[in-house]
Amino acid sequence: MKITTERLPESRVLLEIEVDNERLEKAMNQAYRRVVNRARIPGFRPGKAPRAMVERYLGRETLLNEALDRLVPEVYEEALEQEGIDAIDRPELEMPQLDPVIVKATIPIRPRVDLSDYRALRLEAEEAPVDEHLVDETIEQLQHRYATVEPADRPIELGDIVRVDLKTTADSDVYFDHKDAEFAVTTADTANLPGLAEGLVGLSRGDSKEFAVDVPEDATGTTLAGKQLTYDVQIHEIKVEHLPELNDEFAGMVGEGYPNVDGLRAKLQADAVERAQSEARRRYEQKALDALVGGGTFEYPAVLVEREIDRVIRENTSFGDKKAEMDRYLAAIGKTETEYRDQFRADAIERVKRSLALSQFTDDEGLTVVAGDVDAEIEKMVGDSGASAEQIRQIFGGDSGRDVIERSLLTRKAYDRLAEIAEGKPVPPKSEPEATTSEVVIAEAAAADKPAVEPRAANASPEMGDPSPAPESTPESS
Repeated sequence: MKITTERLPESRVLLEIEVDNERLEKAMNQAYRRVVNRARIPGFRPGKAPRAMVERYLGRETLLNEALDRLVPEVYEEALEQEGIDAIDRPELEMPQLDPVIVKATIPIRPRVDLSDYRALRLEAEEAPVDEHLVDETIEQLQHRYATVEPADRPIELGDIVRVDLKTTADSDVYFDHKDAEFAVTTADTANLPGLAEGLVGLSRGDSKEFAVDVPEDATGTTLAGKQLTYDVQIHEIKVEHLPELNDEFAGMVGEGYPNVDGLRAKLQADAVERAQSEARRRYEQKALDALVGGGTFEYPAVLVEREIDRVIRENTSFGDKKAEMDRYLAAIGKTETEYRDQFRADAIERVKRSLALSQFTDDEGLTVVAGDVDAEIEKMVGDSGASAEQIRQIFGGDSGRDVIERSLLTRKAYDRLAEIAEGKPVPPKSEPEATTSEVVIAEAAAADKPAVEPRAANASPEMGDPSPAPESTPESS
């Protein structure tokens, strides 16, 4: 067969395959042997009609389509191997002519990423401030956690805990309807129901009340801005909370116990500092990755973005891949599927670029994870899991579990190296560039086994089925 290739934009290759007549004739004979056994030709027993009679009775097109069902995938795979093309998704196929048979395949291939001189990247360190009131707020939360509660035979006051029947309507639509709802009468605990706490103050056990609240247009912390709420409430029980006194006895009750209040404060302060430093480190790493993406150039097939949109929809909606449920949802919100998907497109493009940048960075830096690293991480997880140790070992001891850990460790190495570069710290020399991109790109951003190809008749629509599912995750989210 004759093969020609042409590089296209967006990391695609146009592959044209011309099948010689001898190869086609062989495929037609094989197709005849399959068809004749199931065909019912008048005057002949099953499997005994000659090929000429089968073609005359069923039509040559029937044999041709049967032949192409097997032939097109075969010649496509052979052409990929012969030309050294590493397809990452299904091709778009067309067959512009059948004499001779010509197959044209537009194939998405691995992306091209150039990160430029990323080793010159420098960023200022992120500050890790700790709110001076944070320890006091945490202690107050602990006091509430260890508080005692008892019924109160008096009108409701701010800070009380109530058990009520509550129905809330927003512009005549029922927003909340619950029997025996229990909550604290504070603006913080009723933030999504503006004005409720204030309206409950002064009511007694057994009271019922209906009242309306106009929520300002610029109200924050609620989805009800600009609406009028109507509350219908019946009070069943009022309870008062008694906070434990902040003393050494209380410190001994918290967690595994502390010798005194100063010891408790010191631990809470250390925890706050550690959290602030971890958050600052994550912000710094993400800022470094943003800079890496901003300095790079990317060429990638559009299917990667479509996969990422698929992944976002699966993870953030209840209908996932269920088309009927999606159609009902789209009808309810008055959008087409294209309009709905487009709202995720900009974010999906950014995610794809970040994934590709981190993968290419991993290649360029020659970062790897060895089996011993994975073993050590599994043992650490097992050691931290207590009674679930054996279950953790079973989950992550298999190939798929180890692969998850390997990707996670490789991602962590990449972020650590990127931060070191941005901080100006000494790092090992770059590895020699390789001919192909890393397995991280394959696994995280462009993974797809070479799919079976379904042939179409001549001049049929070139689109060959839906793209493969989106990757399970991107390196930044591993």
